[in-house]
Amino acid sequence: MAEIAGLRSEARRLARAGEWGPGAIEVNTRVLDLAPDDVAALTRRRRCFYEVGEHESARDDYERALALDSVNTVARNFLRKIKKEAFGREMWETEDTQRQRARVAAKSRRKNAQYESRRRRMLMQAEVAKRCKETKEASKAEALTSFEEALALGVTAKEERNYPLAIAAFRQAFRLDRRRRDVILRLATTHRANKEPEEARRLYEWVLEREESPAALVGLAAVHRDQRQPLEACALYKKALFRRPDDRHALAGLAGALSDLGLREHAARTFRKIEAANDP
Repeated sequence: MAEIAGLRSEARRLARAGEWGPGAIEVNTRVLDLAPDDVAALTRRRRCFYEVGEHESARDDYERALALDSVNTVARNFLRKIKKEAFGREMWETEDTQRQRARVAAKSRRKNAQYESRRRRMLMQAEVAKRCKETKEASKAEALTSFEEALALGVTAKEERNYPLAIAAFRQAFRLDRRRRDVILRLATTHRANKEPEEARRLYEWVLEREESPAALVGLAAVHRDQRQPLEACALYKKALFRRPDDRHALAGLAGALSDLGLREHAARTFRKIEAANDP
């Protein structure tokens, strides 16, 4: 009796001091070994378990305390609190798991879509390359009914320097989708490569009438350089750079046009801007 009285006194002292660690658990456990039905010891120990994060053990002690004392409001309130927190953790873990699974599934779908897109593009490019080798007739492009196929044929033909076929393919691609003004830019660069500056100029100007395209400005400036008109080229390059200050094509073109005008120092400064932009 003296032993259990001393243990109970020590357990109450620890509780008043707010000490709920392993030492308090041990003291209350020793009390319960000697008096399994000690509701106060159960209530104190469940608080210890709760404070150290052993919520399952705490819940067991709460339930035991309520079985011994059904009107123990302290035990009942803490049991309700623990169940609520456990439910919240379970819901959080479930939602977190669902979000993680959704992210993994979405990533997998994106990778599959990218792979399938690359596969189709490679197959199309292979087929287009085969067609380019089989024929040099531009009239073949006019029979195409797929925008993607016409565009791919134009790109491949241009890379192989079959400019008439590339021009026909780009024209057909634009007929199939007139919203794609980027095709007109491709067509203009192909005319320029084919030594047809006036046709390239007309196409660049057509785009610029509809939108302030930096790419069209740079392309038209390049046409002016081809025609030995560096002043007009400089004005267009500067206009493009006003919209895109770091446009390397515009900077390189401007440096070249300045060099054409004999402004070596200005050209050198412009080239240094390109080098600075290339530095990591």
